[in-house]
Amino acid sequence: ALADAKRPAEDKAKDAARKPAELLALADVKVGDKVGDWVMGGGYVTRVLASAVGPNGKVYAFQPNEFVAYNAQYGADQDAVAKAYPNVVAIRQPFGGLSFPEPLDAIITVQNYHDLYLKPFPADTAPKARAELFRALKPGGVLVLIDHSAADGSGTRDAGSLHRIDKQTVIKELTEAGFKLEG
Repeated sequence: ALADAKRPAEDKAKDAARKPAELLALADVKVGDKVGDWVMGGGYVTRVLASAVGPNGKVYAFQPNEFVAYNAQYGADQDAVAKAYPNVVAIRQPFGGLSFPEPLDAIITVQNYHDLYLKPFPADTAPKARAELFRALKPGGVLVLIDHSAADGSGTRDAGSLHRIDKQTVIKELTEAGFKLEG
């Protein structure tokens, strides 16, 4: 997946810091899997996933409507990745109203969970999103959540200003939504 000729040189240059091989192993992504890239940003993870699951797998690349409205480049990036990879399905829906079209083996999100607490979003955005993430996974499916960690005990306070969230807050919220922490 990392040697995929379609991956831009800028993506490959980020591999040492972002550790995509380790991410794929942690999520246990296999050929033929159905996976989600929750808030795909510029598409770095989406491209890696598209190659990893192969032509019989599928990647649902979610970009919130709110992000595309804020910065049209998010939509352009999503369209470009979906055009380049036939197994990528672009999904644009509201942040708190996402519904994947089929059960998924894994969902990966990188540096986006804290965004659920940004000021423009209604207070019920985060609980709705957590519930949908849980419902979207097959039994035994995996959610890999990578985000910047805020100071212990800070909760969601720094989500907008520092783009960070307290690790224990995330664990508590996801556990309450039905997830089991494995690591």
